[in-house]
Amino acid sequence: MWLRIARIYPVHLVTTLALVPIFLLASTLLNYHSPADAFSLPKLLFSMSLTNGFGVENSVGWNAPSWSVSSELFAYLCFPFLAALLFRASLSTLQCFAIMAAVFALTISLGWGLTDRQSYFAGWQFVLLRVLSEFLVGMLIFRLYQITKVTTLLPMAVVALSIIAFMALFNTHSRWDWVMIMAFGLVLFSLTDNSHFASRWLSGSVAVYLGKISYSVYLCHGVVFMVLNSAFGRLLPDWSGAALLVPIAAYVGVSILAAHITYTFIEVPAQAWLKQRIKREHRADLRT
Repeated sequence: MWLRIARIYPVHLVTTLALVPIFLLASTLLNYHSPADAFSLPKLLFSMSLTNGFGVENSVGWNAPSWSVSSELFAYLCFPFLAALLFRASLSTLQCFAIMAAVFALTISLGWGLTDRQSYFAGWQFVLLRVLSEFLVGMLIFRLYQITKVTTLLPMAVVALSIIAFMALFNTHSRWDWVMIMAFGLVLFSLTDNSHFASRWLSGSVAVYLGKISYSVYLCHGVVFMVLNSAFGRLLPDWSGAALLVPIAAYVGVSILAAHITYTFIEVPAQAWLKQRIKREHRADLRT
């Protein structure tokens, strides 16, 4: 648990604090004002304490993507109890699917019931239930990987990716978002088959490294986009068509560069420091 916190919190802290001078400069020099009051002191406190994803009203601000990190932290706290239930028991394939079905039945019923079938997600106040349910489904997918012996999963991957592409291209109604979640679960499960090209590509050095820095990319991209949006809005206000590839390339490139820096100089050193500290405390306990 502490190692997980060592990975998520330092980068979150740095990216949030980086926004303080950016916001102060933008508000004083450029007369910037957030219409959603995203940079208030209470929201900064929610963000710094990683409670901005607990479903409290008006708690999301500053580095907005970090709300999901907060919700995931809650899931990490629940993980030991869920793992004890799922991995100590001798669950069959049928039982795993039955638990998944029960999870989706609960979340769909709640979402559709509270929104008159307009949305799968029941609302911000139920965000922890949403994240925890998806976390549980992910654990069940791993359990299925442990107990099943499916040899060829490429057709499953093709079907799942087709569903995802269709829903994205045609912007399907949010009441069907649970289908997208199931499709992504199928993609993850299909990637356990290392015989097809996608799994082999994801095992390559470039993909592996992008996976390592993916958390830093996630937390850095909001800050990068905020700065570049302001810059491009002033410098390149009329770009359109193929010319838009230039700012898009800048968004992607700068986000990856920023993530590389935070991963190398913040994320990895923080984990190494905490590992050493845990080892020292463990040795001290053994001596006493």
